[in-house]
Amino acid sequence: YKFLREKYSSAVVLTHDPLTITVNQAQGPFSTLYNRWEFKDTGEGSVIDFELQFNFAVPLLRRVISPLMNRAVSKFVDAFEARAHEIYGPQKD
Repeated sequence: YKFLREKYSSAVVLTHDPLTITVNQAQGPFSTLYNRWEFKDTGEGSVIDFELQFNFAVPLLRRVISPLMNRAVSKFVDAFEARAHEIYGPQKD
């Protein structure tokens, strides 16, 4: 999204039991921005639940960016998985 530039800051909280990372917008272009990662040990690896909620405060941004967010989230998750494979090796079947 090179044609649009926005800045935001977020508050990130790590909780150990259960192991979660919660992110809320502190300042920026969203009326809502929340995401939560929950990591669960399966004994043979991990399961990660990811939740994302967002809404742009500016109607123009909402109309332009919202249709592209599924692709952006997919790229984000793919990058996370690729990095996990790089660090920990491929998933064992």
